[in-house]
Amino acid sequence: MSPAGSAYWLSLESFGPPLILVGLTVLWLDRRGITPPAFVAWALGAWTVVDAVVLPLTPWPLIVLACALLLIGARRARRARRDNPVPHAATRDAGLNAS
Repeated sequence: MSPAGSAYWLSLESFGPPLILVGLTVLWLDRRGITPPAFVAWALGAWTVVDAVVLPLTPWPLIVLACALLLIGARRARRARRDNPVPHAATRDAGLNAS
């Protein structure tokens, strides 16, 4: 990669700041016990495919790994909700009637 290309990818005009924002959002959601929605991984994956086609010398395999992990987490959360449904309305009503 040329010095000009390297300078571009290491500057504020790169995809680094948006990826940092996505990472911080995922961490924020995780700390609150919220699973990030699958569309975040799919959108990031589509962006990665375009990036890999346009500039094959970027670290796109790492982003593919992150997308795969996000999709695995979303699938596990969906499976856990399906196997152990929590009736929110019944829980809320029982708490109101107990007092």
